[in-house]
Amino acid sequence: MIPSSASLLGQCLMAMPHLDDPRFAKSVIYMCVHDADSGSMGLILNKPVTNVTFQDLLKQADIPHRASLSLATTPVIYGGPMDPHRGFVLHSLDYESEETLIIPDTSLGLTTTLEILKAHADGAGPRHFLLALGYAGWEPLQLEKEILENQWIHANITDTDLLFHTRWATKWQDCLNAAGLSLDTLSGQAGHA
Repeated sequence: MIPSSASLLGQCLMAMPHLDDPRFAKSVIYMCVHDADSGSMGLILNKPVTNVTFQDLLKQADIPHRASLSLATTPVIYGGPMDPHRGFVLHSLDYESEETLIIPDTSLGLTTTLEILKAHADGAGPRHFLLALGYAGWEPLQLEKEILENQWIHANITDTDLLFHTRWATKWQDCLNAAGLSLDTLSGQAGHA
């Protein structure tokens, strides 16, 4: 059970195997905001967007850039169903602006300005960088209810390679393994004492 005062900030939510909502099935969500009064917000880390590239987004935003292999291979991910046309960058704190939301007790931040895209295009952006379109959001206490209903399991995963790597097909399983969990031990039944 997650008491409403316990914070999930900086933790990963992994969808339970029986969660079949196609938007969230086998998702890994990095929690950026968790507040009992205003709700929760996170980014899905393992669902790439296939119909738009990072270079496409730079062109749409009129950000000058040279075509390069690193920009061509910069992933764009589906961050969640809320505000799907807005970009959210989860990144290491070797880049910071006044608008960066520093996620407490982590080495990561969240920035939503065009400046971070310009910095990345110029090669001056953060070492770890994931651009998400949209986010996952919950009303106050909604996420806690979903956890109690056995829809999500959470763990503190701090391995930046695991969080930022692009092995999309295995990230969910890799995060479960990093949390010390096995599919054989996960039950679809919610337990209440």
